[in-house]
Amino acid sequence: MVDRADLQKITDKLAQAEAILAYKGATTRRVMGVRTLLRALQASDMPTTAARSLWVQILETMLRLTDDTITVDEVRDLAHRIGELRKAILAHLAHTAG
Repeated sequence: MVDRADLQKITDKLAQAEAILAYKGATTRRVMGVRTLLRALQASDMPTTAARSLWVQILETMLRLTDDTITVDEVRDLAHRIGELRKAILAHLAHTAG
């Protein structure tokens, strides 16, 4: 199990990823930046089964996005999923606060 400090760091990275995807720059660069930022995360880092499921969905989405075919809707969907994962981890942290 990942400790609270590590989970907070994960939520910070997820917030950064959301910000990168919200930027109006080159789509390919934004997705590459998010891939690089989140590369070290693993399903085992997620605190709940639901969070692990969201993480797998994010991974699948990032793998599916190829540089020459990324659409605005796909980037929006990826950002939404990342936001949902961040919220799930924050809810877990709030629920387990001592």
